[in-house]
Amino acid sequence: LYDLGNEIDCGLLGFTPGKRIPLPPDVDVNRDMDYMAKSVWSVEALLLKSALAGLKRADPEAKVVLHVASLARPNGAVFTTSFLQAMVNEGVEFDYAGLSQPYPTQESWPLAGRDTRSWFGDLSAVIESLASLGKEVIFSEAAYPHSPDGIVGAPMKGLPFTPAGQAEWVRAQLAYASSNPHAAGFFYFYPEWFPGMSNEASTRSLESMGLFATDTEVQSAMREFRGNFGETKSRRRSGVPASGHRAARRTAWSPGLRVFGRPPVE
Repeated sequence: LYDLGNEIDCGLLGFTPGKRIPLPPDVDVNRDMDYMAKSVWSVEALLLKSALAGLKRADPEAKVVLHVASLARPNGAVFTTSFLQAMVNEGVEFDYAGLSQPYPTQESWPLAGRDTRSWFGDLSAVIESLASLGKEVIFSEAAYPHSPDGIVGAPMKGLPFTPAGQAEWVRAQLAYASSNPHAAGFFYFYPEWFPGMSNEASTRSLESMGLFATDTEVQSAMREFRGNFGETKSRRRSGVPASGHRAARRTAWSPGLRVFGRPPVE
């Protein structure tokens, strides 16, 4: 399972608006999908198809994820589906749509004060749109704080930035993903971090969102994964590995859903 790049919905390798691709002053990249499709995504598709050709020569059985972060953008649902529709239209052959869920590390975090029911309703609409393209979804990145240290966004409704709030968030996420027929996997972002792991301001938010309390003790959220690390006792999704791989350590699994500890190989 491979990510071709990390969160590539606004271009890659410098072929992005305002860098190697001109950005007219009157264009809003968050809302002008015609500009993005014609000026940015058409170029990106050429790069991705070349990368795919090399990947398939090296690993003919490779399964490919196109990983996007646009759910955190204004107009995020439209941007996400427009990008992946453009990739289909351009003939980019991929297997899964990878979604990063927004993190509360910016004041513009769109989930502040919202409850999970409302958020999952938005996710379901996006996932249904992607299912119409014949693509299942992998949550390539998702995490929630057990502490407000280093976090600037406000918590979701009923989910304080505490160990109990983090555990409830994980429980809700896994229940939602496991019950959605179009969800193929869930990756918790950097689960191994714990408070004091680096003592650097730049990684404080990672420490607050990790699933460890110390280097030997887990947060209560880790127990929500109900650690059964054997083969799934229900359906297996073809092509999605049941074990970890390079740069993708598994945290646990849930029946019908593969649950990992880091995003796929990039």
